Amino acid sequence: MRITDQIRRGYQLAPPSAAQRAMQAWFATGPGAAVLDAEGASCRALAAPVGFRLAHLGVAPGFGVGDCFAQPWRFSFVAAPASGVDGVVVFDALPLPSDTIDVVVLHHALDFSDHPQAVLAEAARVLRPGGRLILLGFNPYSRLGVTKWLASPWREASVWRHNSLRRARLADWLALLGFGVEVGDGAPERPRWSVRGWARAYYVIAATKRAVPVNPLYARARARGARLLAGTPAPGRARTASARGRGVG
Repeated sequence: MRITDQIRRGYQLAPPSAAQRAMQAWFATGPGAAVLDAEGASCRALAAPVGFRLAHLGVAPGFGVGDCFAQPWRFSFVAAPASGVDGVVVFDALPLPSDTIDVVVLHHALDFSDHPQAVLAEAARVLRPGGRLILLGFNPYSRLGVTKWLASPWREASVWRHNSLRRARLADWLALLGFGVEVGDGAPERPRWSVRGWARAYYVIAATKRAVPVNPLYARARARGARLLAGTPAPGRARTASARGRGVG
């Protein structure tokens, strides 16, 4: 095997089931619990999103932030079989109708996805216009983000095997999907190295799906369109055709 293949293999994402177990174990440790507590505080500090239905896509069953929001109907989805969740799904092909969910929470779902752009696009699809997207990801400029480059090749499945997605990059993706980014908190935009504990290990992005304006058809235009579809000419054209048939110029 070539050295380049060995390096590439050392940084590949773990399968969903292995990543899920690794993240559950990490969130049960001191550093992981501290990060999860801070993430929960950041989510509770956000402006309360309106609506009734919330979909939480996470990588660690039992360790999420769905309870930080007040939506009465909260659905928890993961990518590998686990207990205590509402469904096992493919994150980039959700079994949900379009434009129906009020809030979608991506709790490190992009960090451990082979296709993060597709997952983000799928979240945009199921959100209703005006719905809120809450995204939490690991900050590549933090101690955790830097350490992954040293630790990842030595562990096949662990918190270190994750994508390095910058907050600014995700904001660009969201803008292309028609979102207005309201909040990007939890991590600096420019690299600021932290050597104390797990400070700034994550970021939070809150964005709103913009509604697509629709120009209403006036009643006359709708009636004309219906006649054309039915093969009936408009009244003005019918009169002209009759007059020509009688020899009227």
